[in-house]
Amino acid sequence: MATVIEEIAAIDEVISNNIAELSMNRGLLSQNALAQARNLVDQVSLLAFTGDKTTDSNWGGLHKAKKYVAGRGDLKFLHKFYGHLDISASHYTVDGDGAERLMLKYYEYLLRIKQYLWSAHQIEIFHNLSDFPLDLDPALTEYHQKIAERVLEDKLNPRLPSRSSNFYIHKIVPIFVGGRIMYEVTFTPAVGWSSKFDRLIAFTDLEILDNHAVDLELVDHEIGVLKQKMPIRVIRAWSVSVRPCEFENLGRLFGDMERIRRSKDYRVLMSYMTRYHYCLLDIIDLSDHDFAELMDRMTEASSTSRIRDLLVQVRTYCRRKEVGTNVIRYLLFRARNEWIKRQKTSWGEEGLGDTRIRRKSYSFEKMPFYASLAEHNPPLADVFASVGFQGREHEMLARRIRSNVEQRASLYTPIAELASFGDVERLSRLYNARLPNSHPGRTLILDKGHVCIQEYEETSARILNRLDELSCSGVQGYTASVDAWLDSGVYPIGDEVKRSAIRELFSQSKVALIYGAAGTGKSTMIKHVSEYFADSNKLYLAQTHPAVDNLRHRVGVGTNREFRTIASHKNQGGSCDILFIDECSTVSNEDLIKVLEKTSFDLLVLVGDVYQIRSIKFGNWFSLARQVIPPTSIFELTKPFRTTDKNLLMFWDAVRHREDNIEEFMARSRYSTKLNESIFERGDESSDEIILCLNYDGLYGINNINGFLQSTNQNPPVVWGQQTYKVGDPVLFNELSLYRPLIYNNLKGVLAGIEDYGSHIDFTVRLLGKIFTEEEAEESGLEFIDSQTVKLTVLHRANNDEDDTDEHKTSVVPFQVAYAVSIHKAQGLEYDYVRLVITDSNEDQITHNIFYTAITRSKSRLKIYWSAEAQRRIIDSFQEQPKNKDLGLLKARQKI
Repeated sequence: MATVIEEIAAIDEVISNNIAELSMNRGLLSQNALAQARNLVDQVSLLAFTGDKTTDSNWGGLHKAKKYVAGRGDLKFLHKFYGHLDISASHYTVDGDGAERLMLKYYEYLLRIKQYLWSAHQIEIFHNLSDFPLDLDPALTEYHQKIAERVLEDKLNPRLPSRSSNFYIHKIVPIFVGGRIMYEVTFTPAVGWSSKFDRLIAFTDLEILDNHAVDLELVDHEIGVLKQKMPIRVIRAWSVSVRPCEFENLGRLFGDMERIRRSKDYRVLMSYMTRYHYCLLDIIDLSDHDFAELMDRMTEASSTSRIRDLLVQVRTYCRRKEVGTNVIRYLLFRARNEWIKRQKTSWGEEGLGDTRIRRKSYSFEKMPFYASLAEHNPPLADVFASVGFQGREHEMLARRIRSNVEQRASLYTPIAELASFGDVERLSRLYNARLPNSHPGRTLILDKGHVCIQEYEETSARILNRLDELSCSGVQGYTASVDAWLDSGVYPIGDEVKRSAIRELFSQSKVALIYGAAGTGKSTMIKHVSEYFADSNKLYLAQTHPAVDNLRHRVGVGTNREFRTIASHKNQGGSCDILFIDECSTVSNEDLIKVLEKTSFDLLVLVGDVYQIRSIKFGNWFSLARQVIPPTSIFELTKPFRTTDKNLLMFWDAVRHREDNIEEFMARSRYSTKLNESIFERGDESSDEIILCLNYDGLYGINNINGFLQSTNQNPPVVWGQQTYKVGDPVLFNELSLYRPLIYNNLKGVLAGIEDYGSHIDFTVRLLGKIFTEEEAEESGLEFIDSQTVKLTVLHRANNDEDDTDEHKTSVVPFQVAYAVSIHKAQGLEYDYVRLVITDSNEDQITHNIFYTAITRSKSRLKIYWSAEAQRRIIDSFQEQPKNKDLGLLKARQKI
């Protein structure tokens, strides 16, 4: 039998030879390397456990070895790597990653194994691992090297002052510099009201546990890159620091729970979790001996320990596998206060088993790989880690089919695509048999060589049939009435296309579908229709708060005009004479059917553009409707009003229709350029310009670009919390604003004054495109400065130990510094000058719809920063997609 050292040497030879011979074929290299990775982890775990290089490689103590490395903080990475390999080897890869992407993801683990074997056992492997083709941007290489220098400098000479606070970790990305592993850490303040716009980035060589809130010791540094001085943060130290309110809310899932404080027993537990890189789930899964020892230490620290009692109770409950165990295990693995609170029953509501867990989470309890928790959708990798997937292949099959629906908008999945699952028919029967009785709509249906999910199919059919029903007859005398109104001159409409459309809108149908490219005046059309029906009760719906605020701003408020998000309306319903739904491409089938069935209306106006950003959840109805509804119900606006620039208009049109001369238009108008330092140049304070990015992190992410451009602002910085503000900074208000109706989501402004009083901070903001009275400002809770400027106050929050309440909203800054924003955030906005940043690392996320949405934000100037290779690959991906077979299958199976 081979020894551990011999087996490791054999694996090393295979992987090293593959790197040498297949460096130009990263896909095949990755497949071959991954095939060896599981055995490598087994052998290294055995060696770590026994400390003996002559151990038999087939020794039966592998289970003990795995348990051993899982319990050592410095070797926990082996346990995590094994978990990832378990997922990928089972054909159910996270987010559909292929071997090549997985290898890039696992490069960190191979490098750490290499480092561990040398430092602990003087075994050298993977001598050419650095030759693995990572395909890094040269600018990123320089950027990472400068950061690595600062991290090392701070470790050797920690002279700069630091500050500490409590954060939630959102993402940790490894960076490889000269054989060293660094980490780019993305985090937000550990409070309930923080959003993605509050995300911060720091760098470290420390391995940080990301399951719970952590205390981070941060140091401000500066590096020179791309001819700019760039501020960066370095994480000097970290520790687990679960919020006391999270323990309290976990306890309330089992009954009453007293107040938890950061007392001595709490500190013992946090120190233990930090030392061993344990999450709370690891704690309740400890061996009897280790768990008892930890509980004794907590008792010694505090004779009365509510946290200890809670851990004992939860451990006992989960070991008995009581109903609710899967929910509890997930919450222990990834504790976030808001997620925990959403699982607790309201007063008088029945819970699961002997808990106060909401029955809405029962589906997750039964089928965690398919269903979600109440008001929270857990990431697949976290479910794997907390629940395990053995015996749940049927759930994974259903999840794959649902993923095809939600992410690819494919209602029907060919059975041939599911060959890796084996017997699809058997797994489908098993899945259907185990479905909770409360969710019959999730049944898998096999027919005509395809698989679909019943509720998606039925909802699609119900929507199309309802729209068809509305299109069967119009309003008698409608056109003559509109003509008389137009002739009266009380409300002039200058655009002949819109005049013609409004005359025919409801002449033969009670539903009007208005399609139009960006800037063609879709919102203006809604306003025209609203003015004609001035005396009718009107309800305006849109998916997001920015879209609703945009409608309110463009259409105008009135006594018989009500504006709501779809989320706020779909469950309460209501009645109106005319129902308007804007940005229909972002509205899911699930939401639309609820609106249609819970709203009483006479006329329906549906407005949107199928070429702009689509709904996050499945929404095929708006694109299918025009293929089903009679042409008399469909109106298309084609004349753009956002810009008069002919080159820009032709470029938009070429992209919209996926023409093959897109690159020629870009070259002629000089829209494309390589990523370089010019991205950080900016006009004066009055310039109407924006940089659009897809990501918040990375060299060319929103955070860095905001930091770069803010550093060129010569006004003195004011630090509040973890953010820096300067007079002259452009800002964009968010949806947590307390200052409605004057200030709404996505309203643009400029900071005109900042006064820090310690207990609170005052911001003076000049609102762009707004003129208002003192009375309007005061009604919105703002101090009036002049007709375009207001002052608002943000309070300081002492700590985050307690639950987040509405009172704490006053401690949230209601805007973000906005030299750069996300493409999704910019939907509905327009700027004179738009600069779009696309990097090699995020190019695969740039869909045709996202790209088109981004470029149509410009009114005058446009610049796209990307490499020639990224440009080629993205534009190639715009080629017309294969014709969707969904409508044909839907008609064949349903009565449409």
